[in-house]
This record gives sequence, structure tokens and C-alpha cells, in this order.
Amino acid sequence: MSRFSDYGKSILNMIAMDLESQISGKWTSLWQQFPEEKKSEVRDKVAFLRDFDVSRDLMILGTGWCQDDVLESQGFVAKYTIPFSEFLDSSGSGTGHKNLILVGELWGKEVVISQGRMHLNQVLDNPDLLRRWMSMLLALMGKGQRIIITSSVGGLGDTQEDVLVLDQDMISADITQPYLNADEAEYVTAFEVMAGDLAEDSFLQAANVAGFETKVKGVRRFISGPGFGGPAERRLWHSWGATTVSMSGDPELRLTSVWNAQVQEEEKKRIMLIGFVTDAKDRADHNEIQERALRRASDFGEFLLNLLNANW
Repeated sequence: MSRFSDYGKSILNMIAMDLESQISGKWTSLWQQFPEEKKSEVRDKVAFLRDFDVSRDLMILGTGWCQDDVLESQGFVAKYTIPFSEFLDSSGSGTGHKNLILVGELWGKEVVISQGRMHLNQVLDNPDLLRRWMSMLLALMGKGQRIIITSSVGGLGDTQEDVLVLDQDMISADITQPYLNADEAEYVTAFEVMAGDLAEDSFLQAANVAGFETKVKGVRRFISGPGFGGPAERRLWHSWGATTVSMSGDPELRLTSVWNAQVQEEEKKRIMLIGFVTDAKDRADHNEIQERALRRASDFGEFLLNLLNANW
């Protein structure tokens, strides 16, 4: 098995080779019918897929955070779009996500945006899908180092709805991690790639400008789902020190830790893990969670833009 840090590059190269087959071989006659503008687009995309000397920030965005109108209102211009289905045996996660990788420019900064994510409960029969998805995103960053991950989370204890939480630790080691490879000694933690105190000031300033209440030094309880936790479980997790609960975060963090262990210092990544509390009840409702997130979509856009422009 190839190293995880090489996996995404090999997938991108395979997509590039598939595009190149339009220029030669069995699709030659079809290629001849393309207008010059289309041919130029194909050549440009092939070059883009093989360019790993760029530096891009990565944002993995959940419901409410990645709406097209919000991204456009903040000035995002997409240069390339890669559907999840182009490199996965799956279209990605379920309701609330578009399941696209967008590469483009936001306020003069090169960025990669994942509109949606892969959840552990979707890939139990084929956990390699999670590795493919995350390795692609990390490879597309090139030499970029900053990752922003956002999602809806449930509030535990006194963590109330409509609060933005900056997580600085995670409780997840008791959950099976089939996306890690023990044969390759991928013995990593989620904690080691979290931006932590370095990101706290930038988080607070960006949230204040966008009008959010905040909590820092959060501890996220990761569950595989798709079922929600009930009253007894939520009380248990809070007694462990958890402030929120979510079905996302652990695979992204641990696989980034694997990446960091295999690359040079200038390619190592750091992650700001952010949760928006959409429920703080004993019985969560998925439709209500989505609606609450979508109501703050424009505020999310302003927050992300300020966070992207901060120095952390």
C-alpha cells in the first residue's frame, strides 16, 4: 500500500490521465469535435490536477456553511469543480450536502472547499472512501497549511444553541477507526493537529464581527452515527468533559495527523475545528438542525471570510 500522503496525488493523476485520454487514443474523434475553448479547458484542468507547488487553504463545510449564494456573496470564484462521484464509489454524505470539491479564489486567496463530507457511518463497508476523500483534499492544498472544518454539533451541559465552539480536544479513541491502517503504524491522535491556543484570538475576533456568541477550549465527543445520542448518553459524555457531540471531525483530524507524519515540515497542516450548536436538547431533530444552520448561513459567510484573512 502506498503512503497516505501520496494517495491523493495518485488519484488526481488518474483523473488527469482520464482527461488526457480525450486527447488521444479511443476518444480522438470526439476530441476533434470539441471547440478550441473546450480543448483549452481540458488542458488547463490536466495541468491544475498535477500542480502540487501551489499553496491553498482548505475549508470542509457542513450544512449552512457552504451554500452557493453565501460563497458567491463573499466573492468566491470557482475555477474547478470535482464531484465526489468522480473519485469515490459514492456520491458522498446524505441530506444537506452538495458533495462537491471546489477549487478557486476567495478575496485573493487560493482555497479548496469541500461542500459536504464523508461520514464514518456511510463507509463502514469500505473505509477507504474516507481515505480517498481526505487525501484528495490534502493533496489539492499543495503547500498550504491551514484547514478550517465546520459542522453542526449538539450542545452538552451548559453549551447552548446558536453558539460557535472552537474545539481544542476530542473524545473518540473508543470508536473503531477503520480509516487508519495499523499495518502502516498509523498510531495517531486527533489532538495533535488542532490549532489550539494559536487560533483562539482569530476565532474570537471573526466570530464577534459576524455576531456570534462563542465558547473556546471545547471538547468534542465524536460518534459514528447515524443515530443521535439520548439523554443518558448526553449526560455521560458531559461527565467526561465533553462540551459538544458530533458525527464529524475525527476522521479528518486523524488522517491529517497521518499526513503530517509523512511529509516535510513545510507541508504539515493545522486544523481549526469549529462547531455551531444547532441543538442542546435530549432529543435532537435532524430537520430542525438543518433549519437552524441555514438561518445563520450569511453570518457563517462573514465569519469564514474574516477567519480566512486572519493570521493563525
